[in-house]
Amino acid sequence: DGDLTVIRPFWLARGMARALGFSLPEALSNGALSREGLEAMMRDCGACPRQAECLDWLGRTTGRAEHLPEFCACRAPLEGARKRMPRRSRLMPATAF
Repeated sequence: DGDLTVIRPFWLARGMARALGFSLPEALSNGALSREGLEAMMRDCGACPRQAECLDWLGRTTGRAEHLPEFCACRAPLEGARKRMPRRSRLMPATAF
């Protein structure tokens, strides 16, 4: 058993990044998101009482999202990282699968 207060924020952020069309690990490796930025996101998400709503949103979202929900604690850093991602690093549109 892992500590869900640590694990859940990572998986939520990873899912939110994928919904925006990029890979969270790749954003870290190419500098679109810093380790410090990731740590801050994990703290903010971990302290957020709305994690269940993010999980529900991810479950209902199909295809590519233009924006994350306003209540998401990771919205600003993830949308910022998407803007800094090189075009070639973005994931293929869901309709391409």
